Amino acid sequence: MTSRAFVVGLLACVLLLTGIGPAASDPPRSVSSYYLARADPRLCPSPFCGGIWVRLVNREKTTCGDGAARSECYAAMADLRPMRNTEEARARLAELIGEGRALARGNLVRGLVPGFPELDVLVVSEVWTASSSRVRPRGAFYRLRDNGVRCITTPCFSTHAAVLNTGRHDDVSDVDLTRTGAPRKEQLGARTRGLLTGAGLISSGRVLRAGKGRTFIATQFYAPRAGLKLERVRLAPEDVPGEADVVLGRAEIPDGQP
Repeated sequence: MTSRAFVVGLLACVLLLTGIGPAASDPPRSVSSYYLARADPRLCPSPFCGGIWVRLVNREKTTCGDGAARSECYAAMADLRPMRNTEEARARLAELIGEGRALARGNLVRGLVPGFPELDVLVVSEVWTASSSRVRPRGAFYRLRDNGVRCITTPCFSTHAAVLNTGRHDDVSDVDLTRTGAPRKEQLGARTRGLLTGAGLISSGRVLRAGKGRTFIATQFYAPRAGLKLERVRLAPEDVPGEADVVLGRAEIPDGQP
C-alpha cells in the first residue's frame, strides 16, 4: 500500500514538472441553454462593441467562451442561421433578443468571428418572444407543458413546470396569466396554442399553493417563434379554455408579492 502511494505521488510530481495537463485554451463543454440578452451600449469599434451581453436565466453566473464564470458575457452577435427562417425574419428576431424581448436557446461559441478568435458568438437554435405586455419578467423562468394528465375532479395537476437551466421541475394544477398585463385574447391564445401543444410555453413567475392545488403565477410569458417543430394536436371541447377561465382562474396572492 505504501509503495503504491509512493508511485502515485511520484507520477503526480512528474506531471507537474513537465506541465502535462489540460491546455488553458481548451474550450468549455458546449451545452444548449436559455439566455436573456441586452444590447451593448458601448461606443467603440465593432466587433469589440455593439454586440450583446447575455446571461443564463435562473443562474447567478454564466460561463463565457474563455471558461470564466461571470454575471454576463459579451457576444459579438447572435447567429440565427441554424434556424430555417428568412433573412428578414432572423434580423427581426435578433433585434428582439437584443431588446430583451425574447429568450434565446443556444450556445456561446468562441472563434466564429473572422479575425477575432477571442470573441464569442451566441449561436441560437430557438427563439421565444415575449407577449405584447411591456411588464418586466419577475421570478424564475419555467417551461410549461401539458403532461397529458386528465382528471374528473379538481385539483388536476395537468401542467408540467420545468425550471429552465436546472434539473428542478414540478406539476401544477393551474396557470394564471392575468398578472402579465397581456390582453385577454392573447392570454387565451397562449393557453390553447401554447400549453396544449408539444412546444409548450415559457413563463416567468413562481408556483404558489392554492388550496389543495398548486398554481403557477406568471409575470410574463414567451411563445415559440422559431427553431421549434410544433406538434399538431386535436383538442376536445373540454380542453379548450374559455375567456372566463382566463379571467377567473386567478389565484389570490398576499399584497406585496408578485
